[in-house]
Amino acid sequence: MKFAGPQIEKTLKCYIVESADAKAVREKAVGLENKMNGARNKLKPTYVEANGETTEATFTVLRTKIRSAAEESVRKSCWEATRTTGPFLLANGFPEIIAERNRFARTLGYEDFYDMKVTQAEGFNKKRCFEMLDGLEAATAPLLKTALEKLEKEKGADALKPWNLSYALSGELSRDLDPYFPFENAPEVWGRSFAAMGIAYRGTKMRLDLCDRAGKYPNGFCHWPVAPHRGADGTWHSSEANFTSLATPDEVGSGNTALTTLMHEGGHAAHFANIEQGSPLFAQERAPFSVSLAETQSMFLDSLCGDAAWLGRYARDRSGAPVPWALLERSIKEKHPYEVFALRGMIAVPYFEKALYEMPEEDLTAENIARVADEIEHKIQGGLAARPLLSGAFYTPVPIRPRSRGERRSLRTFAVVSLRPGSLAFDPRHRRLSTPPTDAFQLHPDVRSYGPSTLSAAHHERRELVLLPRLRLRRDGGASDAHALSEKVRRRHCGQPEDRPGAPGVVLDARQRRAGLPQDGREPHRKAAVARRVGRVHGEGRAESVGG
Repeated sequence: MKFAGPQIEKTLKCYIVESADAKAVREKAVGLENKMNGARNKLKPTYVEANGETTEATFTVLRTKIRSAAEESVRKSCWEATRTTGPFLLANGFPEIIAERNRFARTLGYEDFYDMKVTQAEGFNKKRCFEMLDGLEAATAPLLKTALEKLEKEKGADALKPWNLSYALSGELSRDLDPYFPFENAPEVWGRSFAAMGIAYRGTKMRLDLCDRAGKYPNGFCHWPVAPHRGADGTWHSSEANFTSLATPDEVGSGNTALTTLMHEGGHAAHFANIEQGSPLFAQERAPFSVSLAETQSMFLDSLCGDAAWLGRYARDRSGAPVPWALLERSIKEKHPYEVFALRGMIAVPYFEKALYEMPEEDLTAENIARVADEIEHKIQGGLAARPLLSGAFYTPVPIRPRSRGERRSLRTFAVVSLRPGSLAFDPRHRRLSTPPTDAFQLHPDVRSYGPSTLSAAHHERRELVLLPRLRLRRDGGASDAHALSEKVRRRHCGQPEDRPGAPGVVLDARQRRAGLPQDGREPHRKAAVARRVGRVHGEGRAESVGG
């Protein structure tokens, strides 16, 4: 490869640390991060229901309820729960970690840790990054002012409160659209849409973890334990990818959110499945791989979930009825004037991180960091944010990531630094392309450490029957492992024998069952159609669900 030498050198410079002093600083930072991780893992957020009952919930559920709960008291309680976790972690070592990160970066010759991360990932420094961001901020400030004034005029001053903002924008609309995004259909929609665009996975093995649960990393993410490459003998070595979504089937709006995440992370997986180079070194997601390049395909694909033409084809309720055009028109009219809120929420992250890493070490106190976070929210977002910058160690800027759905995106297009414990500066493990965060902490995701599910037995039954888990999908034109496993799951749920000689390896999906279509003795053409739909989902790729 013509450019192998320079590329290898550029990559190694991101990770090799020769200075003994720098190594010592790194080890100290790792110790601080591990200590904070231990404190963070004990957090169990709660909120107060409308009837006064205190309920433990995951951060995913809290975020969903802030957007969709009809009772203002519930929304406020959930928002306040997200506001408590930041101060807790600031009191458990985060300021010291920032100081050590800066010390490490300066030992290597960078202005600060933020400057180091931007330079390594994008090839330009922090100054150049904010030359671009400052122009974006200045151009959108008048749009923000207009949108805030419009919202206040139409829905009252209370709509601007941080726990009311998301609901005022789309709470009722989310309820009306929710029936057209049943999550049990999401894997099929993902597969059909990608197949129609000619997106294939070239033999990639994917491990999918689709449902939210206590202890699970509460952002979608994608990473690659095995990167693809073509060997010296011409043999193609396909990749292995792990990615997640965060479905909470009983929460209003969760289906749309989870499908968008699935489209996005599936886009990352497809991107890296198709990088064909002579070494896995050039097909991995870590620096110096550009954040903006990594996000281009995935952000385009998740944007389809807001496209009227795409929704008219794929957004259907459990009976198979498509979403009404009148509802799509209403969605566009209600949401479009406020799109600037999502953009300003994204750029708030880099502005806060920049301010954080530029603080003199003597000023790095919990009180000062919390104050700066609130100041940035007021300056960039026009008030305290619906998703606070310091809302917890669980969802935040990952070193590779932008996203487009309001609370679900962070502006990774401009290489924003990760504040997460176990940052890449100190962590040799895989970086994850992950679902967008908009706050200042990050839990390092590891699919092996999620722990057992805490969902109810009913949830488990529904997931096994409807969410198409534990499937291997591959394009073989006939009855594959996916069909056999699906049929087995269906028969177990219906109380039928799991093994029946001569049974076709095809299963009707939940939508067809609810529509009353026959489950046995189907016409050959119907069996073939279902087989094609399920079997063609990911080209030559295989998908296997994991997790409880």
